Amino acid sequence: MTTDRESVVLQNNVGIKWALARGPGGYALGAIHVNGELLETPLTQGMFCLRHRKTREEHWLFASEVDTPDSTRAVLSGEGKVDAVTISFTVTLETPPDVHAVRLVYDISLDQDLEDYEICLQYHTDYTHRWKAHLYPWVEDSKWVERERLDNMGIPSVFLYREDRSLGILWGIDPNSDYLNPTTWTRDFGLYFIDGVQPAHFRVAGEKLRKDIDYHCPMQIVVTDQSDPDATIKSLMESWMRLNGYEVIPLHVRSNDEALQLFIDGRRESTEAWIPGKGYSLHGADHTFLYGCVSQIVSLRGQRH
Repeated sequence: MTTDRESVVLQNNVGIKWALARGPGGYALGAIHVNGELLETPLTQGMFCLRHRKTREEHWLFASEVDTPDSTRAVLSGEGKVDAVTISFTVTLETPPDVHAVRLVYDISLDQDLEDYEICLQYHTDYTHRWKAHLYPWVEDSKWVERERLDNMGIPSVFLYREDRSLGILWGIDPNSDYLNPTTWTRDFGLYFIDGVQPAHFRVAGEKLRKDIDYHCPMQIVVTDQSDPDATIKSLMESWMRLNGYEVIPLHVRSNDEALQLFIDGRRESTEAWIPGKGYSLHGADHTFLYGCVSQIVSLRGQRH
């Protein structure tokens, strides 16, 4: 375990770099670079914050330890106190190879319930550029987003782009989490953004933070520096699919003869009505048995009954 490194930089082979910030309080999330350009103002206040829902007071938590298994991955851990409640956490950061994206996985737990607080997850603080947002199906080309409860919406990410179109991102939840499982998704995620005022961030908890819940929040940021609007969308979606293992699987469509043969074989195996050498046994009106051969069944294929 590495505990005293002044500089921690993660980097992949397609121009994505993540430089953690180190200050008196410990490690903060720092900054993401795309082909040498800063994505937005570095986050130096901590790894994440706890926000009071009523007073809006924020408590930022720094990491005290960092482990770097390789040049693309770092695991940071630490703890802090808010109102005598101890918050322990681990944040795993990754710059996956061959994809224009980063992963952030937060694991947060408490030793007591914490009333009226929520976890805030964001990747920068102040603004250097002007941004707009698109969150289907609620917001399009907007300077602000406010979703108190994030319902299922397909790709669980907000599309953010600079007004000069020099850079675009998808900032959101890993779709491989329970987000797409309606039986376990709690909906206790909110998304907020005001250009120039409030960085795009997710709020997690609901009415309070609970000690009996391990808050596991797998997040991701997909980036592109394509300036053409069509190329921006294409680049983001190709990277998103590669990052999350989505691919088009060829669909085999059976011919009519194959489908009929499958039906006949299934009937023969699953019913006692099939009499080998005779055909299907059917009850006649006088309770005698009739036998229909396969050729007769075939000839009735297109008839309505």
